[in-house]
Amino acid sequence: MFINRKTELNFLEKKYKKNKGQLLLVYGRRRVGKTELLKQFAKNKNSIYYFVENLNIKSHLDNLSKIISEKYNLPLSFNNFEELFLFLQDKKTILIFDEFQEFLKEDKNFLNNLQKIWDEFLKNSNLFLVLMGSSMSIFHKILSYNSPIYGRRTGDWELLPLGFQNINKFLPKYSKEDLIKTYGILGGVPEYLLKFDKDKSFWINIEENILQKGSFLYNEIFMLLSYELKELNTYLLILKSISEGVNKLGEIASKNHLQPTVLPTYLQTLIRLGFIDYILSFPYKARKKGIYIIKDHFFWFWFRFVFRNKADLENMRTKYVLKNIKKEFNQEFGLRFELIAKEFLEKKFNIEFKKGWYKNIDIDLLGISKDKKTLFVFEVKWQNLDYKKSVNILKNLENKLQYLPIDLKNYTIKTGIIAKSVHDKQKLRKNNFIVFDLRDI
Repeated sequence: MFINRKTELNFLEKKYKKNKGQLLLVYGRRRVGKTELLKQFAKNKNSIYYFVENLNIKSHLDNLSKIISEKYNLPLSFNNFEELFLFLQDKKTILIFDEFQEFLKEDKNFLNNLQKIWDEFLKNSNLFLVLMGSSMSIFHKILSYNSPIYGRRTGDWELLPLGFQNINKFLPKYSKEDLIKTYGILGGVPEYLLKFDKDKSFWINIEENILQKGSFLYNEIFMLLSYELKELNTYLLILKSISEGVNKLGEIASKNHLQPTVLPTYLQTLIRLGFIDYILSFPYKARKKGIYIIKDHFFWFWFRFVFRNKADLENMRTKYVLKNIKKEFNQEFGLRFELIAKEFLEKKFNIEFKKGWYKNIDIDLLGISKDKKTLFVFEVKWQNLDYKKSVNILKNLENKLQYLPIDLKNYTIKTGIIAKSVHDKQKLRKNNFIVFDLRDI
């Protein structure tokens, strides 16, 4: 199933129309849809797709020789990549190397050799070369200033998970609430969403596709971390702590018996990989006063409910674990809904929203308009709210504003609320409040 990705396809098409060699890097986490994107782009074009397995370079060249020989109906045998590239340089060929980083394990000079060939022959050729991969840590190095192909690549694209607006295409029979919950535990990773059966309930899908030993998603996070990181046990402990609400550097270090001076290296790695985030307190100037959260939705669910229940799940006590998850879920889901609300508001108002707190004051989401004249403040509740409760929440929110360390006279204040459902929304809106619930998202 191929959904959306119009922006990414437009990027690739624009590059394809250029009259010179293209060296593109396309990367992103496992299961995010890179292969499907490139196959969709290359459809009906002169293209060669090659999945780079864990083989030696000679075997790769033999495989590629066979593929290209069959494509052009010629007896070809390439002894090195230079011969291969030179053969293709004038043929307006899209050459896609999927999981390209496997080449680097067998030939440490691969990028250096590619740099020389590119500079001498390929930059003015018709070759459209795509280096694609899932190892975020390796691709960050390839993109760095010290990389041999720094300055040679003609474009790069990190493929991110899909946004919430695409989720209903995977699960068309789900209610808006179940779609929100599904997105809040799986995120927008297409391969994860495809594992959920559209004809089965939210909770049955969790039981059968995440909690059951041997299911596709049961060990997915463990495998993903093993693929990206060394010192796996340390990272598991850090992520487990953050998922449980231990979110300050000193607290994380203390809980896991790590030196506070060493911990930032681990945390920065997790941030760079997109697994966690560091949120600064309003007005975002005191960097030491921020907190760490699990950014990736499936990481949150896996560490909060799978990893800590591994003993029971390994002993096939799936229904017992599921029963306990159901008891905790609505209370625990608040932060996930807050992140989904943030995504919705940023798309709605085209500005960045962040969490805001100062001393004992906590505001779920704040955003400042691009002209710096309007301050948007929102409370987010994973609850069904009647009119009276909504008014109390909004009045309390307005009261909090006076304690923020900014001059409110400089702004037009817009206060709002986002909840699972809000009774009498229109009545609240007539009183100049911004009000959204699941029907609006």
